[in-house]
Amino acid sequence: MWSVDGNIYYLGESHVILFVIAIIVGLITLPYTLVLLFIQCLRRRSNMKVLFWVNKLKPFFDAYTGPYKDNYHFWTGFLLVVRIGLFMIIAVDTHNSQLRNITLIIATTSVLFVITRPGIYKNWTLNVIEVFIYANLTVLAVGTAYTAGLNHSNNTIIVVCVGSVFLLFCGIVVYHILKKLSVTRRWGLMKVWLLDRRWPWMKKKQIRSLILPYVDPDNDEDLSSSDSELDPIL
Repeated sequence: MWSVDGNIYYLGESHVILFVIAIIVGLITLPYTLVLLFIQCLRRRSNMKVLFWVNKLKPFFDAYTGPYKDNYHFWTGFLLVVRIGLFMIIAVDTHNSQLRNITLIIATTSVLFVITRPGIYKNWTLNVIEVFIYANLTVLAVGTAYTAGLNHSNNTIIVVCVGSVFLLFCGIVVYHILKKLSVTRRWGLMKVWLLDRRWPWMKKKQIRSLILPYVDPDNDEDLSSSDSELDPIL
């Protein structure tokens, strides 16, 4: 860490590059974080001329606040503030106290775990995932602190915790892919049904071959399966 190296001058040749980058990143991320943190207050005052941009950027903010309950729209900004605080405390630690930093992380994740227990998301599945993430971070931090005190390797704990989060991520991706495919299939069948009603003079085989290319018009089994899927729509 350069912060504990007394041979490197502040804003010296090596340090000035990092200083400029930090200033640029700070000028970008700080307003962004504050806007997300106070988005509820800004929306209440969006009728003011100065805050006209709040309504203009509503679709952008909805991507952050949409999953949360009405009283927790600030949660994304709050998490960013927590991360910035942890980073600054750990970055300026000149004593490089690993145990103190881990204790700070444990305390932070424990508080977040308690706060999120009532549920901050509209969907209960997201609440379960949120609690799991905080519990996983707590276990990882506690395991790291315990093994560090015993001078043992903590590779097993890291593999288990990081691997479980990675599997969770893969499961979320697969779920959204399957959901997207299901919606696309159902929408294709809906268009077939509408075309059947709008252009009754066309043969169903011709319509299905145009809208659903994966249905073979000469294959009676494919046509019968698509007809059975149209029953809920009808």
